[in-house]
Amino acid sequence: RADSSTVIRALKESGHQVAMVTGDQPLTALHVAKKVCICNDDKSRAGLLLSVSEKKHVRWVPTSRNDRCSPIAFRASEMNELSRSNNLVVTEKALNAALDQAGLDAEQKLIWKNIDSIRVFARMSPQGKAKIVDALQVRLYLFCLLNYSLSHSHPPTPTHNTDGMRYQCPDVRRWR
Repeated sequence: RADSSTVIRALKESGHQVAMVTGDQPLTALHVAKKVCICNDDKSRAGLLLSVSEKKHVRWVPTSRNDRCSPIAFRASEMNELSRSNNLVVTEKALNAALDQAGLDAEQKLIWKNIDSIRVFARMSPQGKAKIVDALQVRLYLFCLLNYSLSHSHPPTPTHNTDGMRYQCPDVRRWR
């Protein structure tokens, strides 16, 4: 929607953090997140996508050939640091692989503790979206439902809810 970037900018200026959770492809989601000011569009800021290699190694890979960085092994303890200079994008498949790779309960908890360092969650199923919302809900974040407000002419309501998510407000809902 035309006013999305204005609303998101105002939310961020008032101290809220905003994340995008969508079923869209990662690069499409990152592009939209930059357009509506969820992610920084600064050219010096690389986009990093959490990826699973053929050997099942989880790592951050650049989203563009212009991003001159090598793949970085995934470590939950480094998520916040990486997010300070990069736009982090995660898919449900890669997040699940990272959780599986973490194995230990403490390492999995660290991933969930640092989940708010990620601004774009892409290729998420309704169940995956619910997990992310629940994780952000625990952290008392404002959650923006851009996957509907940007791609549909009408906002979700209790009677128009195509993926079973539990929201009612048109664009934004405060999660407690």
